[in-house]
Amino acid sequence: MNNIQTSILIPSYNCEPLLLECIGSILRQEYKRYEIIIIDDYSTDNTMQVIDGIKKITDNIFYFRNPGKKGLIYALNYGISKCRGKYIARMDADDLMVGNRLTEQTLFLENNPDYVAVCSSMQLIDKNGLFLSNKILFEDDSFNIFMLLFCNVFVHGSMTIRKEVLEENPYDEEFMYCEDYELWTRITKVDKIKCLSSIHHLYRIYESSSKTAESMRIQRANVLKLYASILNNYDIDFDKDELLLHFMLFNSSSSLIPKERIISWLDKILYSPNIHKVFGKEFLKTQRDYLHRSLSLTAN
Repeated sequence: MNNIQTSILIPSYNCEPLLLECIGSILRQEYKRYEIIIIDDYSTDNTMQVIDGIKKITDNIFYFRNPGKKGLIYALNYGISKCRGKYIARMDADDLMVGNRLTEQTLFLENNPDYVAVCSSMQLIDKNGLFLSNKILFEDDSFNIFMLLFCNVFVHGSMTIRKEVLEENPYDEEFMYCEDYELWTRITKVDKIKCLSSIHHLYRIYESSSKTAESMRIQRANVLKLYASILNNYDIDFDKDELLLHFMLFNSSSSLIPKERIISWLDKILYSPNIHKVFGKEFLKTQRDYLHRSLSLTAN
């Protein structure tokens, strides 16, 4: 076990039908210097029996069961304390790892000490594992930092992070349902995260959301709170209507908003002094064109 370089952290809740497939995708990786840390958030299915079966074929899997239903953020922070690797690779219990993710990501971090984390592109699959679409990430660091103003550009389930960074920056309970997005905005204030265009992650999409009305309300409130924090960090003034408009740009249908209002709000952001200071005039001109195309603000 002294050979461990990467800890694969998997929080799980009632994922018995898919957990074996998930772990199987990890065992097929050519990279072997890892341990698998399962944090079971008090599942009511046969998760424990699945893990017991897997332990018969590998000795690098470790299972911890919460004493009650604690939620994802608690499971993640508790899991960090159980990881012994130099790096922590995130994984969700119903997703799959493909390609040479662990090799490529750990090599990147080993060779680029100025980066604290790296994530990969993903393929979307349905509940049966059938292909839906690809999401290819941009590798341009400045673009990704800029786009954090508007949406979460990083893939949490494909992220590998230096352990000490997560120990110093635990997931924040106040940002339930957007805890990863908040973490990236916090980390990138001082450190760099790299996106790879290589597909190393299969993300499972379900036909109907399991979120309750209450969880959706909490998520909306927390994302609004996060957007307010992001805008404040750049000293961009906004009122309640502008904050809601900002929320709707990439989290809802922007077609409900008059184009003139969207353009006016985007220009207020793009021409703000601190945004100009950080990104520069030519870069922002390119991003203005990109945003207009993405939000269908330009004439065909």
